Amino acid sequence: MRVGVITGELMAYALEIPVVGVSSLDLIARQAGVAPDPVVAVVDARRNEVFWACYQVDESGPARLGEMSLSSPAECARRARELVDSPIFAGNGAIEHRDEFVAEGVSRFAPPATAFPMAETLTEEAATILEGGRQAPAKPIYLREPDAEINWIRAERIGAVTEAAS
Repeated sequence: MRVGVITGELMAYALEIPVVGVSSLDLIARQAGVAPDPVVAVVDARRNEVFWACYQVDESGPARLGEMSLSSPAECARRARELVDSPIFAGNGAIEHRDEFVAEGVSRFAPPATAFPMAETLTEEAATILEGGRQAPAKPIYLREPDAEINWIRAERIGAVTEAAS
């Protein structure tokens, strides 16, 4: 992720063009949102977890409510209902974990065609950001520790337990 962002920034610098960062969750919400229905954009994070955010949609598009989160699909469904009434769940995470969402009472899902960010939507969102003069730095958003760090900590714990048992 970091290499891709740096490569994009270097290319933009060399070409003397602006670069902006746009969240995949924001793009999914834009593709799936129809005013006045709220949207919960959900991306599969593996390990039975999802990255997600809630959006209120009006004529100008989606507006994020709160922060992006990482949780189990069940917790996502519960917390999303605390933020908005009767949201539409969209994204590949909504497809991948549909049974878990349904078990939590979720009944509204966006069409599968909106599950992944499309280049056209990215272009439109980036143009809107640039035209509005807003700042949107191109930087990765990390909601959990890198796998290498998690595995390192786990290995240290296993080593400590093994030493204690010896």
